[in-house]
Amino acid sequence: MVRKKKWVLLVAVLVTTLSLAGCLGVGRYRLQIGVVPEGSGVVERSPNQKNYEKNKVVSLKAVPATGFRFSKWEGDLTGTDPSESVVMSKDLTIKAVFAPIDELTLEVRPNPEGAGEIRISPDQPSYQYGDIVELEAIPAPSWGFTNWTGLDEQGPIATVEITEDLVIEANFEIVTEAYVEGYVTDAQAGPAISGAEVVFSGQSATTTNADGYFHLIVPAGQLGDILVSRPDGGATRIQGVNVEAGETATYGQVPVRRSFHPGWSATPPTVEVNIEPGQLLTGVEEINVKLESDMPHFAIYLYLNGDQRSPRTGQEFDSDELSVLVNTRDYPNGEGTLRILAYDDNEYAVLYVLPITIFNPKPTTNVLPGAIPFIGITAKTYNENIGYYSIPKDESLLQSQNTFGQVEPQAAPPGCMLTVDVLWIPASDADGYLVYRSFDAHTYNLIGTVPQTGGVLSFGDFSPQLEAAKQTFYRVVPYNSLGEGPRTERDVTPLPAMDIFLVSPANGTTGVDLQPTFEWEHQSLDLFPEDALRQYVWSLFDATSWLVDEAVVNDETTLELDWLTLEPGHVYTWDIYNSQTYYPYSDDGGGFSEAISYGGWPDPNNANRGANNGEFIFTTTLETDQNGGVEQ
Repeated sequence: MVRKKKWVLLVAVLVTTLSLAGCLGVGRYRLQIGVVPEGSGVVERSPNQKNYEKNKVVSLKAVPATGFRFSKWEGDLTGTDPSESVVMSKDLTIKAVFAPIDELTLEVRPNPEGAGEIRISPDQPSYQYGDIVELEAIPAPSWGFTNWTGLDEQGPIATVEITEDLVIEANFEIVTEAYVEGYVTDAQAGPAISGAEVVFSGQSATTTNADGYFHLIVPAGQLGDILVSRPDGGATRIQGVNVEAGETATYGQVPVRRSFHPGWSATPPTVEVNIEPGQLLTGVEEINVKLESDMPHFAIYLYLNGDQRSPRTGQEFDSDELSVLVNTRDYPNGEGTLRILAYDDNEYAVLYVLPITIFNPKPTTNVLPGAIPFIGITAKTYNENIGYYSIPKDESLLQSQNTFGQVEPQAAPPGCMLTVDVLWIPASDADGYLVYRSFDAHTYNLIGTVPQTGGVLSFGDFSPQLEAAKQTFYRVVPYNSLGEGPRTERDVTPLPAMDIFLVSPANGTTGVDLQPTFEWEHQSLDLFPEDALRQYVWSLFDATSWLVDEAVVNDETTLELDWLTLEPGHVYTWDIYNSQTYYPYSDDGGGFSEAISYGGWPDPNNANRGANNGEFIFTTTLETDQNGGVEQ
């Protein structure tokens, strides 16, 4: 009997020990899961077992009941992710904590911004779980609703049950179209900017092509700004764009200068003006402009009925205000534009073009203008982007309006500039002049208005439509308060860019003769007229940058230094500066027409620029004859 009792006691002790160890077998563990508060949710486990082998991975997912949300894990598991995994290295006790849903948020927004509005009923800062809310998408004029993002319903009126925090978008598209086209250049008349981003009020966007041209669809009748951003930094705001259905607004040239100053404001400025779009101007009008910018102010330019760089109607530097008195008698009756171009110190710009109408009720004369007695046209091609905005004092370098017509614009060659200067002697009894341009001698587009100011008058065409070897026709018509006088016409064809490359003595050459022959290359020479006059300025410097000698060479691309003997064993540099090709098209009693191509042009800091690959450095030979000359 005693042995039997001992056996029963031993079994009881063993069972108790195994239970305390948490095992129903060697290396197996329990996973106990609780929910707080009771009934607020469940925890799904995978695999779903009562106990697990050692190091078994178990996946857990907390699923809230209606009206609750998962809050956190407690016990042997922490965190706020409702889906977790645990490794069974021991017995685990875990609690899933749920919280009642007291407040839920609903955010509904239009896409794109400004394309419409969303009516929310009821519209509250927060909602209870299970609330029902009605949404109605209301398009802005010229926009149409397309669909919802974040909802199954896709009609403009939809309902949503609030079971969690929600973000819903109402998507719209343009249904009544208008159009904006333009041409983006590097500063004034520089090369095209390809890949510039053009965005209307954050709603519709495009990029410029290889010629800097863009065509953008915008909602008809909607007022907004266009932001033009170049890929390498810098932007211009086109302010106050508003185009009627089916119409096209054309911006002949949008200058965008490169700007990259870390920490400086990258927001283009805006302007305020006391003239309303479509306003009638008559008599003497005071025009006031105020520049608003995050940066200090640099310049404000004002143009009436013109896109040219000069003559300007008004200008102001280092100030945020410009005030100008304008006498409408200086301009012909009819529709026109008031154009404002302003820059801040970060070289960000704003361009604002307002339609206006000039009205002068009574003629002040009974005599029409006479004929223009003399007109001269000079086409200029530069082999680099001069950037005339950097030379504000040179009033002969101009910019003018571009009207596209049926011809897509073409840029100046990359890195180059093309301009045409039109000069004329005033006509009798003229108040001003209308300047037109054509590329076919039939269809002429008005590109500027020049009031009569006395002396020789001028207009500079900086249009991106100008091309090398593209014949261009100009017409200048005098006007006064009675009407227009005789028109004067003349044409010109711009020359290609003139690129000069040094050849010999090559850069770094040693042992050069004391009377060497210099050679350079004029690339694309076959594109120029055969009888054009080519002129090169050869210059030679010593190691101290002292000018040793220079010479003008006509037509040839070699120069034999037979009048000067260099010093033996000396270092020299040479270059071709200020080369140019000249070609006259016409020259008679009524005027002239000519074209010039520059290869190397003085920059704004008066530093002469030479050949594309210059300047070259070389060292002369040490070998001389008994008389000190070069050995033969």
